Amino acid sequence: MDLGVALVGALVIVACLLPFIIMYKTKKYKEEQLLEELKNTASEKGFLLTNYEVSGDLAIGIDETSNVFCFCKNVRDNKSQEFIRLNEVKKCSLINLKNSTGSQSVIDKLALSFEFKNKTNPSISVVFYDSEQQLQLSKELQLIERWYSITNQKIKV
Repeated sequence: MDLGVALVGALVIVACLLPFIIMYKTKKYKEEQLLEELKNTASEKGFLLTNYEVSGDLAIGIDETSNVFCFCKNVRDNKSQEFIRLNEVKKCSLINLKNSTGSQSVIDKLALSFEFKNKTNPSISVVFYDSEQQLQLSKELQLIERWYSITNQKIKV
């Protein structure tokens, strides 16, 4: 009798944990695929990512020898990639658009905006988070602040 109760209990625990395990594995697989895509595209363009990071639906990296910022994002099968030569960039700005209602403010958009030294090149905005495309903000705020710091250090060098 005790063995039957223990077996049923173990099956219930496994049944409860299985969806979370599957979600975690699926997320990790998608992140690995996105990073592999960014690395392959960078390699095709002649860059080697020396510092990179993946979070959810975006992969970011930098080739420190070529001084190139690399970005790949995949939201609902809408892929965007950017490869920006930081030695051609005049200024990098952090865009944090908020919507304030009363005492609360909600982040609507997080992006890095690159303004080029050559005025004929239009500025490029690399969107890390957009409330119209993604329901929830996760690590994007910490990620954008870290990469804002990294890119500005490389621009000033």
